[in-house]
Amino acid sequence: MRNEIIEICNDITEIRNDITEICNNITEIRNDINEMRYENKRIEKTISDLNNNINRAREIFKDESERTGRTISDLNNTINRIHETFQSENKRFEKSISNLNNGINEKPNGCILIIIRTKQYAYGSNEETLWKEFTSLVDQKRISEGHSLNSMFIEIASKNSLAPRTVYNFYHRIADLQEVSVNRIKKWVIIESLAANQYVLD
Repeated sequence: MRNEIIEICNDITEIRNDITEICNNITEIRNDINEMRYENKRIEKTISDLNNNINRAREIFKDESERTGRTISDLNNTINRIHETFQSENKRFEKSISNLNNGINEKPNGCILIIIRTKQYAYGSNEETLWKEFTSLVDQKRISEGHSLNSMFIEIASKNSLAPRTVYNFYHRIADLQEVSVNRIKKWVIIESLAANQYVLD
């Protein structure tokens, strides 16, 4: 009888150990489950962040694409305006040349007589003469067309690839200009003189 009791006690101890092991296993499983849940949340957050980054990248690309499209459109419009201005100036120049040739071909006793005089500024030999002719033409156009000086400076600058300040400085003789600027002003003076039938040859 005593041996049976001892055996039963041993069985109970084994059962207790088994229960303890099972509890430990359950705890490990719970820990694994919690770890998996945490990992799943981390993966879910990573996916969410990735989606947000993709959406932001799409928005940035869309904005950049629209901005690039607007820039290209503005550039095309600017090129078209420059081309139209060039064509207009070219037609005006050709008309002035035609008028000049017609006038020169007239007989002295005809209706038109072109007065021929020397224009040294046309060949770059006299900047003083160029300045006098320039200011004279600017003042004539300003009065006849009802423009202000500033608007004249802006108009001349835009048609000759100059800064309005450069035209202003030359008109008021504030500073010496670079040769390229002087040459562009010479071109304007020659064209305006032709338009007024005042241009003369050496």
